[in-house]
Amino acid sequence: LLNRVYEQSPYYRDKFDRAGVNPQNLKSLEHYQEYPFFDKDEERASQEASRETARHTFGLHITCNPRSVNRVSSSSGTTGSPTYSGFTLKDREITNDNQARALVRLGIVPGDVVMHASVLSMWIAGIPGVDSMMAYGACLVPGGAVSCLERDAQRSRDTRPKSSQCTESFTKSPAIQM
Repeated sequence: LLNRVYEQSPYYRDKFDRAGVNPQNLKSLEHYQEYPFFDKDEERASQEASRETARHTFGLHITCNPRSVNRVSSSSGTTGSPTYSGFTLKDREITNDNQARALVRLGIVPGDVVMHASVLSMWIAGIPGVDSMMAYGACLVPGGAVSCLERDAQRSRDTRPKSSQCTESFTKSPAIQM
């Protein structure tokens, strides 16, 4: 990954060069500590700069042609303005594979009914979560924060999902008694 971002992103190449590190010289985890972090403030600044100079919102740190992006997700913006992540088809395939591994570990097999009780939006657990579960073969029951809790509880009683994807705060609602 370090080699990829160094080779494909002038932003990272400059950042690594200023820190005096080169991914081809990485020898150990201890050496990895010399690499500069990329924090949320830097991500926001990079994305603002790319909106102004490159006419896209993915940031100057992007490692692909922005025209290869075919889905956008965003953070919630809880601690500031939202940040955006562009997913290519290959990124989505990797995401689907990672989600499938997680579902296997949770005991979910293709055909199991899973209730998606998160917002169906740009948020990473929204549409991307739905895409991944459907690619895995789960029988998806969409619901979530847009509908009222009582409706979601009824939907859950009616469809009897083996699992529910939601935030912890959602499960603490008195309306949810599965």
